[in-house]
Amino acid sequence: MADPHLTPDLDGWDRLTVSVYRGSLVVASVAGLAAAGSLATGGNGAPGHTVATAAAAIAAVTVHLYARVVRGVLAWLAVGGLILVGLEGADGLLSQAGRGLVYAGLGALAFKEWFCFRIPGLRAVPLFLAWGVLVQAFGDPVWASPGFGLGFALVGVMALAKLRMPLGHDIGDRSAYQV
Repeated sequence: MADPHLTPDLDGWDRLTVSVYRGSLVVASVAGLAAAGSLATGGNGAPGHTVATAAAAIAAVTVHLYARVVRGVLAWLAVGGLILVGLEGADGLLSQAGRGLVYAGLGALAFKEWFCFRIPGLRAVPLFLAWGVLVQAFGDPVWASPGFGLGFALVGVMALAKLRMPLGHDIGDRSAYQV
């Protein structure tokens, strides 16, 4: 958990990975909202989902986390999800399952950010994204739009809150990291 009294020394790699993490959250939010808008108007949301999925995967592999197992799970969700999306293309059930894996990782990141920084609403992100994925895969895609819209709006709130924080808050206490 971030300690506002701790100011870690950041090297270039730290600044780069924290900036990429935060930027990918912004991109995922905007693209996910575009996908939700497309679904609401009868589209398939594919362009927005493609960008949101890629950005969420980048966030999952650049996040700074103390627990090695959690870092590994997030990375495997991202990589496995991207592989599934790549195998089928934009709109099939296999690609939706892959998108679901990546969005599960994004939901886990939102929960992690809530745990660390108590940003309101973030614990609901996994529920909203799961609603969107499941309804788009097995129901009427128009009704997936509110789930994606609410989920990605909260990711946007998280991204804006992260942009206002010093970069060191993402690094925290290096002595607590499991290498």
